[in-house]
Amino acid sequence: MYAYVQIVDKNNKSYEDNFKITVQKDKTLSMNYISGSMKSSFSIPCTEMQNLSADHWYGSQQVSFSYGGCKFTFIENGFGSVDYLKKNLLQQWAA
Repeated sequence: MYAYVQIVDKNNKSYEDNFKITVQKDKTLSMNYISGSMKSSFSIPCTEMQNLSADHWYGSQQVSFSYGGCKFTFIENGFGSVDYLKKNLLQQWAA
């Protein structure tokens, strides 16, 4: 699944990048960098995510969480990424 992600780092600098995302069976969110300014990939254990939430922002769905001093926000952009995360990530996190 492909996702548009806003990442705000420890210094409050904001990046908006595109990633290929997968929720792994070992309860890890894999985010493989495709394009944008951050140029990093991530492997984030669901058990280490903080403040996980799913809500609406100006009519669009979004999923967000904090990890490693950064805030990750997945913004609905027509690819179904938010629905995928709500179905898979929230289940893994709750388990």
